[in-house]
Amino acid sequence: MNRFIPQHLFGRTVFVDTSPLILHFTGRSEACAEFFSLSEQEWLKSVTSVRVLDEFLFKVMVLEAAERYGYTGRVHEKLRKDPKKVKELSDVLHDALQFVKAAKVRVEEVSPKDLDELPRIMEQYGVFGNDGITVRLMERFNMKYLFSTDPDFDRVEWIVRINPLQPSASLSD
Repeated sequence: MNRFIPQHLFGRTVFVDTSPLILHFTGRSEACAEFFSLSEQEWLKSVTSVRVLDEFLFKVMVLEAAERYGYTGRVHEKLRKDPKKVKELSDVLHDALQFVKAAKVRVEEVSPKDLDELPRIMEQYGVFGNDGITVRLMERFNMKYLFSTDPDFDRVEWIVRINPLQPSASLSD
């Protein structure tokens, strides 16, 4: 029985933002574990972008470096100065990519046309950067459900955000 993810998402396509990927991969969210299990079993379809995946992989590397090497603050700058440690971290990126594949998260590319739409997205919704790209892809693929902790997406009236940190607040359609 599902404790966190609303059943009305079954059979639907949900765009996945960076935060749920990190929360699940680091073992910090039962709601994310349930979501990705449902995705793996194909009870729902999950989609993300190359840009979100890139951000996820970078953050996983930084988190692992902080834990593994005791780094604090400006971790990426410390790694830049030590390519040997970067090479050692390739294992965690391999594991992160395997998780995405196992969960059957479809990864979509960002096209030049999507980037051309960013000024309109910014003007219309007040979101920018990665969030704007996510909104554009959701628009292009006609998706309304978003799995994310980011409240900035609440500015987009047609997006239904499922917050893995407060899943019960997302139980209505």
